[in-house]
Parts: sequence; C-alpha cells; structure tokens
Amino acid sequence: MACWKNPMLQNFFSLYLEEVGKGCITLKRNIPWVDISLELKKKKGIYLSISQLKSRWKNEKLRYTACSKLVSAAGSTYYDPIKNKVNWSKQQWEEYLKINSQAEQCFYRSLENSTEMMSIFDV
Repeated sequence: MACWKNPMLQNFFSLYLEEVGKGCITLKRNIPWVDISLELKKKKGIYLSISQLKSRWKNEKLRYTACSKLVSAAGSTYYDPIKNKVNWSKQQWEEYLKINSQAEQCFYRSLENSTEMMSIFDV
C-alpha cells in the first residue's frame, strides 16, 4: 500500500499537469497511467502501480468535489483560503454533514494541492 503523503501527491499532480502541458494528455481523457507510473519512477524514484494511481485519482477527485461543494456552501465569510479550511461552529458542521456526509473528510484535514486539483478537476 502506498503512503500518499502530501509530497507524493504534489509529485503526482505536478507530473500529470506537466504531461498535459506537453500535449501528451488531454485533461480527463486518455490518461496514460503507464507513462505516469514510469515518469514517477524515473523522476522521483517512486514506483506506483496503475491500480494505485487510478485509485488515488478517483479518491482525490471525490474529495475535491466534496470540498468544493463545501466551500461554495460556506461562502467567503467562513472559508479561510490560506488554510484551505472552513471555519464553522460544531453545530454548523453537524447540520451540513447530515446532508453531505462526504464532506466529513474536509472537516478533519485541509485540501492540500487545491490549486493543482482545481486545474485538473474543474475543467
């Protein structure tokens, strides 16, 4: 099992966006998982299987979608863009999580790599 700490996620997203910039990938389509896996191994010394990459991609997309909806619901009054967190009271969180349980992960940790994720998933 891969340990997806922030530096590894940063490498993954940066490499993906680099491949997009080269014209090797069209955002969200025809993702060459083998090439990304090989480039991670070559550039960073990290080996990740295609299934690990796809699984992480799916999980990060779900997390990004949940956190984006949360930020929209919270508005600029409660969202802290420096910390990438929503500053709600316990009661506000409880009410929101009753109808949006996937946002629970946004309660426990901030959305790292939000700029890269926005470039990738908001297309």
